[in-house]
Formats: sequence, structure tokens, C-alpha cells
Amino acid sequence: LLILARALQGAAAAGMIPAALGLVLAHTPPARRAAAIGAWGAAGGLAAAVGPSLGGLLVEVWDWRAIFMVNVPLGLLVCQAARNALPREEPAGRRLPDVLGTAALALGIGALVAGLTQGAEWGWTSAPVLVLAVGGPLSIVSALHRSRRHPAPAVDRHLWRAPVFARSNVSALLFGAGMYAWLLTGPSYLMARWHYTPLEAGFGVTPGAILAMAGALVVGRRVPPRLQWAAVVLGSLLFAANALLLWGWAAHSTSYAQVFLPAGLLGGLGIGTALTALSAAASATLPPQRFAAGTGLLMTARQLGGALGVAATAALLTGEGDRWSGVFLLTALTALGAAAAGWSMRAGKKGPGPRQTA
Repeated sequence: LLILARALQGAAAAGMIPAALGLVLAHTPPARRAAAIGAWGAAGGLAAAVGPSLGGLLVEVWDWRAIFMVNVPLGLLVCQAARNALPREEPAGRRLPDVLGTAALALGIGALVAGLTQGAEWGWTSAPVLVLAVGGPLSIVSALHRSRRHPAPAVDRHLWRAPVFARSNVSALLFGAGMYAWLLTGPSYLMARWHYTPLEAGFGVTPGAILAMAGALVVGRRVPPRLQWAAVVLGSLLFAANALLLWGWAAHSTSYAQVFLPAGLLGGLGIGTALTALSAAASATLPPQRFAAGTGLLMTARQLGGALGVAATAALLTGEGDRWSGVFLLTALTALGAAAAGWSMRAGKKGPGPRQTA
């Protein structure tokens, strides 16, 4: 039941988050869009700063169920605020989304994640894992194939014709893998290895989240469009430095001030810098009527990377040897890959024009 509820929660967020950013971009003048993306990212950084501490407090005062129940009143408030404040617009057309393609894409990603997560327990050469490893990519390919001819595809492949957009998706996928692995591992490491309480672990990761908020604001306001690729590279390298610092020193010290705090600050600043620059660079290639589709695709890439990163983290943590070092090294390598993809964005061209559909 808990897994099903989390799946429904994730499905709702998958629709809400890109739609929110799409609304922001559609109602913001072009000259101010980067700053708007920075403010939007900073709001996420604020949530990341408050969330772990609030979650730790709820777990300590009540129990783990409270961290799910608190979303009910918050969700109702957001629904009411959206109804009162957001603009009402008629849809551009009556095209229905590709339900089968979306389902095939979700099943394919789920199969890959399940195979990675359960591989160590079931056996990497066991029949279920092999079926998932083969069936997952086939399902994703079928979704992409349907997207070639559907008027409202699950994946708008036309957007990938813009080099900057395509490369930003690659960078987002790699960065998402490392970022979500870190978001899972950071508090868990503090509790498992340094014996922090949930509340202490929540406060332990808060400084990094605050710097993520600051980084998002600075990039949105100060980085010109021609240098957004450089901000992606810088943010990815900062995040890699965070993981390498933990990989090299966490096993030899239990000093929060000497190891985890500086690593967390580097990681938080890297997250705010890279994600804001990726969103700004990708959206700059999109025509206004495709903001929601484009940002949705970018976030799908990031979430896909995150799902694979979390699955790989789970596999490493259930393995043998120094499991935490393996996770930190994986995080560093994916961040370096994101930096390389960001470097390639510097030579990109403007994106495609409006898509012609019936």
C-alpha cells in the first residue's frame, strides 16, 4: 500500500512540477525568464532546507507516518491557492495525450529500476532480473516509436533537434543520478555511520539546501544566456567535489565541521547552480507554446537519472565491502559526466520552431 501511494504521489508531482514551471515561463517576459527560473529553483531550495528538518522533527515527536500525513493539509492549501491565483486558459487543442505511450515509458523505467534494485538479492543472472533488463529498454523504445506518429506524444522527439536542449537533457539525466543518490545517502550516512538522530540528520543537510537556494538566485539573476553552459559545468564540478571529499575523508573522520559540512555546502551550491542553468538553457531553445512539454521532458530526464541513481545506490548499499565509498564515487562520476555534457552545450544552436500538427 505504501509503495502504491508513493507511486501515485510521484505521478502527481510529475505532472504538477513541469506545468508549474511552464506557467512561470509562459507568463514571464523573455528578458526575465532566467531570473524567474532562479526564483522558482530557490523556492525548491527553501523546501529542501525546511523539509529534512521538519521531517526529522515529525519522526521524533510522532512517527514515520507523520511525514506523509503532513502533505495532506499542505496539498489542500496548494490546491486552493492554485484555484484562486493561477490564470485560467483554454487548451490550445483537443488532442488527447498518448496514454499507451506514457504507460509504456513508465513501465520501461520501472522495469529498469526494479532490475537494478533487486539484482543483488535475486541474482544478476536470474530470470526475473534478465526479463526486467530486456523488457525495460524494449518498453521505452516502443514508447519512443509511438511518439513519432502520435499528435500528443509521451516524448516530443522534435524538441531534441535543438543541440542545446538535447545536451541539457543528457546533463540533467547524469546530474539527476548523482543528486538523488546523494539526497538519499546524505541523511542515511549521518544516521548509520555517525549515529545521528533523524532530527540531527535533517539539520545536518540543511546548510547545503540553503546554499542551493542562494545558488539558484545568483545564477538566475547574474548569469547571461551565453554563459549558462559554464554554470552547468561549474555546478556539476562543485557537486563532484562534494562527493569526492566524502569519498576521500568520510571514512577517516567523524567531524561534521571538517568533512560533512564543507561537502554539503559544495554539493548544495552545485545543485542550485547546475539545475537552474540547465532549466534556463533548455527553456531558451523552446517556443512559448512548448514550454510545458520541454520542461516536462527535461525533468523526465532528471527523474529518470534519479531513479537509476537511487536504484544503483540501493544495489551498492546491499553489496560487500565499503559500500558508502562506492556510492560517493558513483555520485562523483555521474557529476563529472554531467559537467562534460554541459561543456558540449557551449556550441549548440537555437531550438526548433513550432511543431506542425493536425
